Amino acid sequence: MRGNQIKGFDGATGSSFDDVLKGDHGATALTGDQGNDTKIARGDDDNVADGPGNDQMTGESGDDFLGSNKGEDTLSGGGGADELSGGWDNDLLSSGAGDDWLRCGLGSDILTGGDGADVLVFKNGRRHRYDHRLQRQARPLGR
Repeated sequence: MRGNQIKGFDGATGSSFDDVLKGDHGATALTGDQGNDTKIARGDDDNVADGPGNDQMTGESGDDFLGSNKGEDTLSGGGGADELSGGWDNDLLSSGAGDDWLRCGLGSDILTGGDGADVLVFKNGRRHRYDHRLQRQARPLGR
């Protein structure tokens, strides 16, 4: 099914190839498979999950969940109040304009807050020591 476009769906799962999955303007569930996939949530509140490849996931205007599992993934929040969750490998999580939650996974993840009042969660449920470094790269606080 390479190169085909399917519109008006509620959910899609990728193939063993490098897929591009784009949601429509309703609530959509996008799930990757074997390839290095690109998944773009659009419109309403979407649920986007990866497969074992190195995937790119992007939320747009809705309140989206972007979840990494395996692979070195890039997760980018959009305008809504998104939840981004790292997985087993080294992931890059970047929030968008909304008030987002970014959760560290088991790898050496990089979490970057955006314009909203974001929450960064570093606990992953395992009893290991991790080296967390917080760095502020924003405009100075007002009075």
